[in-house]
Amino acid sequence: MKCYYHPEKDAVAVCKECGKPLCEDCAHEFNGKIYCEEDLSKIQEKSKKVDEKTERKEERARRREERYKRDESIRNYFPQILLITLAIVAIILIVIVTAFVMPGRKYIIPLRAWNNSVTNQYSELYNGETFLSIDATLGADDIYIHPINNVLYRVETRGDTPRVSYNNRTLTIVSPNVNNNIFPQINRRVDIYLNDSLTIDLTMKDGAGSIYIQDTGLKFGNVTIQEGAGNILISNCNINGLVINSGVGNINISKIKNTGNIRIEGGVGSFNLDFSAITGKSYITLQNGVGSSTVTVNNQSSVRADVNAFSIKTDGFAKEGNYYVNSKYSGSEDIYIKVSSVGQVTLKEVNYERP
Repeated sequence: MKCYYHPEKDAVAVCKECGKPLCEDCAHEFNGKIYCEEDLSKIQEKSKKVDEKTERKEERARRREERYKRDESIRNYFPQILLITLAIVAIILIVIVTAFVMPGRKYIIPLRAWNNSVTNQYSELYNGETFLSIDATLGADDIYIHPINNVLYRVETRGDTPRVSYNNRTLTIVSPNVNNNIFPQINRRVDIYLNDSLTIDLTMKDGAGSIYIQDTGLKFGNVTIQEGAGNILISNCNINGLVINSGVGNINISKIKNTGNIRIEGGVGSFNLDFSAITGKSYITLQNGVGSSTVTVNNQSSVRADVNAFSIKTDGFAKEGNYYVNSKYSGSEDIYIKVSSVGQVTLKEVNYERP
């Protein structure tokens, strides 16, 4: 049998498509089958279209899988987001009622319309005491804590007057009607001055206002703060144990020293927590609802972190198994951090600055 295209040559194969005999020069193999040159181009074009169709199907399948994973992630967080949203609505309603409506009055007053002059002042002479316990329950105040050295304590108020009493090394500050009325009167601002020779245990509840313990150099034992709606700022002081529970508001902590256990819980707001001054053993638990969290430690302490968050960023930390560890970590930690958050968590390591 001779080649269809070259009658002088013997045929070595037959075209799979048209059946023409083909010599060695005219026979073309494609996908394990022999074709003539004319049919080869047709088969290759058809195969190309099939491959493109297959690729489009695979791309659509990949996109469906990505959407499913994204939707699954949203579904997993939906109960938490729903609870947090309901909590935000409830807190906003509480703030409106407690911070804007005065008992016995039928109109609304501005939250910040206070007189800057001191309304009342309370103090106690210093007689060499070394310890003071503070129990403060306030309605809607901004609270400032300062050091002082010539008295045991001094409490200054602006606006309505809380009840202030001192007995058996305990200073008690309570807003009017806060224990027996669902609508406490508004206290605009409270300044608490404490002798800088004392070790202080602080328990504070504040309905709607901010708390400032900044650059005091004071020495605290156990500090427990419960804040409904407002910011919390703590810096440059010694604290042995810290517990914070905040509904709505930002929490900023920096340069606190000698801290053992720390537990901070927040509903809505950001955490900016600088623990770079801590050099001893410390166990830190952080739980934030909606908001970003930044945690900073120093490079001289061994740190291990267990983080469960929507997204995680690191600077100076590396992933080791299920944990994040800093550059100093070598199998055991000085500081253990456990973080749970719906938002973004950032772990940072900075150079240690000696006090």
